[in-house]
Amino acid sequence: MLGKVLQHTSDSTFEKQHILVQHKGMQHWLLMQLAEQNGIAMNIAFEPPVGAIWSILRELDPSLTKDSPYKANILSWRIYDLLSSKQVVADSAFQQANDYWQNEPINKLQGQKRFQLAKVLADLYEQYQIYRPDWILAWSQGEFAVTGNSEWQAKLWYYLIQQEPRHPVAEMQRLINVIKQKTEFRPKQRVLFGFNSLPPLWLDFFVTLAEKQEMHLFLLSPCNEFWQDIQSEKRIARQRVKHLDLADGIDKHFYELGNPLLAALGQQGQAFLRLLYDRPQYELAAFELTEASHLLSQVQNHVLQMQEPQAGLVTDVNDQSINVVSCHSALREVQHLHDWLLQQMELDPSLTPKDVLVMCPSVEDYAPYIEAVFTRARFALSDSLRIPCSIADRSFSSNMTFVQLFTQTLQLPDSRFAVSQVIEMTRSPLVQAKFDWQEADIETLLPWLKNAAIHWGLDGQQKGMFALPESQQFTWLAGLEKLLLGFAYSDATHVFGDTVALPDVEGDLGVLLGKLMWFIDVLRNHMQQLSQPRDAKTWSEYLLSLLDDLFVDEQQGYEYRVVQNAIVDLVKWTQDAGFAGEFDLGVVQAYFDISFNQPMQSQHFMTGQVTFCSLIPMRSIPFKVIALLGMNDGDFPRQKSVNSLDLLAQDQPRLGDRSRRGDDRYLFLECLLSARDKLYISYQGRQIKDNSERQPSNVVIELIDYLEKYHAWSPSRIQQTPLHPFSASNYVSSYVSSHVSTRAQQAADTNIDIASDGEPAANLVDKSVDKPVGKSLQSYESGWLNLLKLPQQEHDQLSASNITLPTVSEPCLYVDLEDLIRFYAEPSRYFANKVLNLYLANGSQELQDSEPFAVDYLQRYQVQNDLVAFNINTAQGQVQQGYADEYIQIVKQAGHLPDNALAQQAVNDWQAVATDFAQSVLAQESCVTQLTDLQLSLTSQQQTEFVLSAGLPLVSGALLNFENTPDSGITADSRQVFWRLADAKGKDKLRLWLSHLMANSQQNVSTLGYYRSSKDIATRIEFAPLDNEVALDQLSRLINGFELGLSQPLLVDVAIAEQYFTKDRKGQLKVMTQEAWQALWQGNQFVSGLYDSPYRQHFWPQIPAWTDELVWQIAELYQDMFALMQIQQEAC
Repeated sequence: MLGKVLQHTSDSTFEKQHILVQHKGMQHWLLMQLAEQNGIAMNIAFEPPVGAIWSILRELDPSLTKDSPYKANILSWRIYDLLSSKQVVADSAFQQANDYWQNEPINKLQGQKRFQLAKVLADLYEQYQIYRPDWILAWSQGEFAVTGNSEWQAKLWYYLIQQEPRHPVAEMQRLINVIKQKTEFRPKQRVLFGFNSLPPLWLDFFVTLAEKQEMHLFLLSPCNEFWQDIQSEKRIARQRVKHLDLADGIDKHFYELGNPLLAALGQQGQAFLRLLYDRPQYELAAFELTEASHLLSQVQNHVLQMQEPQAGLVTDVNDQSINVVSCHSALREVQHLHDWLLQQMELDPSLTPKDVLVMCPSVEDYAPYIEAVFTRARFALSDSLRIPCSIADRSFSSNMTFVQLFTQTLQLPDSRFAVSQVIEMTRSPLVQAKFDWQEADIETLLPWLKNAAIHWGLDGQQKGMFALPESQQFTWLAGLEKLLLGFAYSDATHVFGDTVALPDVEGDLGVLLGKLMWFIDVLRNHMQQLSQPRDAKTWSEYLLSLLDDLFVDEQQGYEYRVVQNAIVDLVKWTQDAGFAGEFDLGVVQAYFDISFNQPMQSQHFMTGQVTFCSLIPMRSIPFKVIALLGMNDGDFPRQKSVNSLDLLAQDQPRLGDRSRRGDDRYLFLECLLSARDKLYISYQGRQIKDNSERQPSNVVIELIDYLEKYHAWSPSRIQQTPLHPFSASNYVSSYVSSHVSTRAQQAADTNIDIASDGEPAANLVDKSVDKPVGKSLQSYESGWLNLLKLPQQEHDQLSASNITLPTVSEPCLYVDLEDLIRFYAEPSRYFANKVLNLYLANGSQELQDSEPFAVDYLQRYQVQNDLVAFNINTAQGQVQQGYADEYIQIVKQAGHLPDNALAQQAVNDWQAVATDFAQSVLAQESCVTQLTDLQLSLTSQQQTEFVLSAGLPLVSGALLNFENTPDSGITADSRQVFWRLADAKGKDKLRLWLSHLMANSQQNVSTLGYYRSSKDIATRIEFAPLDNEVALDQLSRLINGFELGLSQPLLVDVAIAEQYFTKDRKGQLKVMTQEAWQALWQGNQFVSGLYDSPYRQHFWPQIPAWTDELVWQIAELYQDMFALMQIQQEAC
């Protein structure tokens, strides 16, 4: 119909045709339909109703400005200026408004709150002009008592009128009077398309215009009958209760029900039609009954004809035109929708992604899940199908990373310049293009920044802005100075004055350091520049220069243009408002927050893909398939938060007023009627934590009740999806039964954790309620199926220690003693790292934004042991006197300790403890320690030759100067000496034992270890000399275990062995019961368990059984070690 109207009503071929639509989505759909119908769609001007009305007013009076001075974007700046004027500040009626922004102690926040208040008031005045024109006219005449608590808002409007009296309401009244005076004014023809509601003021305006020019209103009415008098069952019941005394005398037909769905959901449309029929108009109905081939079309036809269906109509059980699905979470809603759409496209090859519209109360809430399910592959090797989609109605700030980066840049004056925040900025492609960075360069910077102890703050002065001492510690200035000094003067860590020079940067990397310093200087400069107030024009020029200084977008992409346009609009709106004053950064931030939080209406709607969007009124576009997500009780119909300043919310509703709840109910009815083939409704019907039941939206309940009453549609047809996407219920039952183990199916279907003994560990969700109630749906995600079809026994084997790789095939392997120590400290970790190249623990720590406030135990350990080494080496003449003092200065000034006197005193205390421990070691071993290299060849059971090498700390009583050769002279009085200022751990004992075996394979020597705990308990561990054959035999056993550990992960390590050989107070070995083993595996809140290792978690997800094989391995590898170890302890 619209195409024919446009063809026959245009005055000139070259004249634009004007169509009023509420949303860009409707505009896009109309263009596509007109182009498909006529082969081309051009010379059409689409306008929103507010802009169109002002354009019509300008046709009568060209002296009016292009944009109305009462447009919200312009009016907000006018109000902002007016709120600080003397007439407002001095008026006691404005005390509430003045207190809101004037009581803010921070000047920047005063301006920000004033602009936010101005924007709220501008939006309210825009609504008042539309829905309460009588208030506006009265306020304009100085009548301030129109509503209850409205005096200051009425006065503010009056002051605005004094500045600019030509507001839209007055101009519309003037135009209506002009037309009624039979003047020659003839406006351009307009077409209003897709409106289901218009305010009475607008409706009267267009009716008046129709006296001079045709005005076409195309609206989607759900019914072809006169249905303005029908009432819902609830309203009829209330009326009957109200008139119980007359109930017997009232004809049962007095209350007309018509179609129950239409009566219950169509009240908003009823009100509009009532307004429309009260005004002169010519109606041309164009209704068309659809073929009642399925349940959805039957429901639509009954609504169209305003029929109450005969109760109990039988519906085909295979009819899937209306689908209701209950899920546990928003993610499962999207996952199930994806599978359902794939199923529909498989059943109907004519169905394409562009035929599908998916709507939800807030698309922002579902956007992350949509992107994860529809656009990203979840399994690297998965061949799962992906449905192309686009997400409309997202705001600029949530969907555009550059917009987020720009708004973050505006916060520089308030920024702590946290190291992670700055590094995150450097990862932006636009920043990297400006400063000529690569992503690899950023990774190079990370250890520099960590070693330089950069945490936050540009310098001490900037830290003082946060009411803190102006210390340079932990700032960018101090850290960059360390790096620059080290690059210029030092190849090792040294102290220059009060600064530690770090040798991290060398050679060409100095260029990278220079770029980092350039970037920090640019940020510093703009931090200062942003703090200065400016007028709008100066702000615009400065912000555009900020973009040039920090970012380069050679493509001039859409995101970059969005920011540029918002900056340019700042000048436009202020100039249109006649505001030339200065304002500070807080106002600029508020302006951009409001601008970037607007939905991107022109983007991503109907792009030939599945369209996801929010549920928005007046977007009733027909699609083959319409899906509604998030139809939860409390989420839809949506509840509008009441603004205490909104006088409309305080006033009695009038005919034509908009209601969020009424809009949503009518919107649900429109979705029901717009779906051509399928309607899909999903809600979160089960709690994800305890599987308790949740109710759907009341509109969904009303639809289900209607279907149940009139179409024998059983609620059992509501499909309950499984909790997990990998449930066996998601796949074809015949395939699953033959390829998936019973235990795997049980675990997936019931969310039961299966223990190693085959029994359920915890029944989290009852099996009976987690299985689908309605017809099952096949999942198309092959990745989950690949995991599910793996028999549970095979999964246990892959997760346990009996995973086996081919044995070592090399004829000769060179192994360092340190490798052997690392292996027996945790064989599963060594296997993962060296054989599988699997690293589960990330060795690089993340950058810390917070400076240290307490001394770290690891730092204490490292510093103390370094000091012990300095003291011992100094006593032996291996280093010069004074190295320890310089090291202390490095520790104090490096920035890794808290910036307070307590930390400095702690370092002095550490030095005293380290000196005392070093003297105690030297008092017993007053000899020179030499690292002596040894090599040893051993042959394993698999006939593999292992060449074992080690550098051993040998002490010679004869003070011999050993050469680093395998046959260096180890005398009979030689011995090995180890020390560590800490508790003697299992790894320490392992190191002593392996070094002892290595040395004794050459010469009978003793091995000693000296340790001191944090509780000042001194421990001395000694291994007596061994015969060469005994040492070689022990090493051969360990080499055999090492070779086995290269082909499979081994569970037994030195920590388990140490616990096994622990003795009680009577000197008897403790029995390792299953309970004791479980406690050792799990640990507690005070002691870490074996399971805390990520490698044990990987290979043994369930606790392994304590078996005789484990006992044999412990005895084979560790029994002699613990039997020959002599331990002495005493208090220091």
